[in-house]
This record gives sequence, structure tokens and C-alpha cells, in this order.
Amino acid sequence: MGQLIAKLPHFDIPLEYKILILVAFVFIINLPFGYWRDKCRKFSVSWFLAIHIPVPFIYLARNTLMVPFYWIPILIPPFWGGQKIGSKIRLGKNKKASGQGTG
Repeated sequence: MGQLIAKLPHFDIPLEYKILILVAFVFIINLPFGYWRDKCRKFSVSWFLAIHIPVPFIYLARNTLMVPFYWIPILIPPFWGGQKIGSKIRLGKNKKASGQGTG
């Protein structure tokens, strides 16, 4: 695994920008999974997958950007926020479909 990571491209940008890019990536990648998770029964296999499928992509992005592991706690709020906002998008669509939208 270390050899694979060593072959990934390296980016010569400041760590602050890398973290900002990673936080935005984590939030955006979790939006569709939060949308999917909202229609799943809680603690079902699909619910579990909706939460955990983004993790390997985040891991790869973190290693590609060479962000140290001790920055992982910074990624928890955007992960949760992307899941939450994604589920709110589904709720908003359901309200409009049932006629409870604006008005």
C-alpha cells in the first residue's frame, strides 16, 4: 500500500489550502450519500453503506494531498454536514412533491 501511495501525484501547495480543498471534497462527496441515507431504514445495510462508502475516497484524497493523519478530526464536521444537508435536500423535494412547499 505504501508503494501505491508513493506513486500518487504530489502537490506543492500550502497545507492550509490542502485542508480547505479536502474539507470541501468531504462535504461535497457526502451530499449524495446523505440523500441516499435518508430513504434507508436506520441501521440497515444500505444505511450503513451510505455512511461508509465515502470513507475510502476521503482516505485516498487525504493521502493524495499528503495531509497528515492528525488532521482527520477536522474532517468529521464536513462529513456529518454533507450527510445532513444531503438528507435535507431529499426532505425538501418530498415537501414540494406533496404540496407542502412554499405558499
